[in-house]
Amino acid sequence: MALLIFIAILVVLVWVHELGHFSVAKLFGVRVDEFAIGFPPRLLTVVWGETRYSFNLILVGGYVSIQQNTNGIATMNWSNVIDSIQDDGTNLTLGITLPSGSRFYRLFKP
Repeated sequence: MALLIFIAILVVLVWVHELGHFSVAKLFGVRVDEFAIGFPPRLLTVVWGETRYSFNLILVGGYVSIQQNTNGIATMNWSNVIDSIQDDGTNLTLGITLPSGSRFYRLFKP
């Protein structure tokens, strides 16, 4: 049971982390080719608009595949700085809110 809880928490953390990358890419008008939780092989794939959303077998991470130009270089350029700031901000926010939320829940638990 503890393993399933650990996997569920890991999936939520990865999802929130990757959602930050996805949001920054969309904010700057960069096409996102794939938003994935876990690493392949793929278990479930849904294509919506120009993006493939995947849930994969190996649940130890995730990735956001963004549009590449003809040289194989990501097209985000200077917005990578903002993406990095968002990345750290998301991790910091989760690191503060999750433990705080669990303590808050224990205070008011019947």
